[in-house]
Amino acid sequence: MIASGIGASGLGLEGSPEEQDARAVRQAWAQLAAPMPLQIEERLATRQFFDAALDLAHRVVGQERLHGFRLSFTSLGGPYAATLILAEPDGGGLGEVGAEHETSLVQALVAAIFRWAREQSAS
Repeated sequence: MIASGIGASGLGLEGSPEEQDARAVRQAWAQLAAPMPLQIEERLATRQFFDAALDLAHRVVGQERLHGFRLSFTSLGGPYAATLILAEPDGGGLGEVGAEHETSLVQALVAAIFRWAREQSAS
């Protein structure tokens, strides 16, 4: 199931697309898994935004539960979609949680991670 993701305006993001991606990843780390490791700071400094977001998914979801991910986009640009493929905790197969973003694959992944976190806190 795909839900609307966090938009740039939802995070108060302004600036270039790269600056928006960097801020989205920093905010996600701060809210979900602070403190941010030095390795992640280095990834952000070298513009490895997607890798930093994927590291966050591994940290908050857990290596055992995060079975994989699926990305989708068109050659014409957005919307971008990211889906986390999750092993069910009871061993009952695989589940998915996903989100979209109009302009950024990184922010679609960040939105999927936030959606997973919200679902966990609601259950």
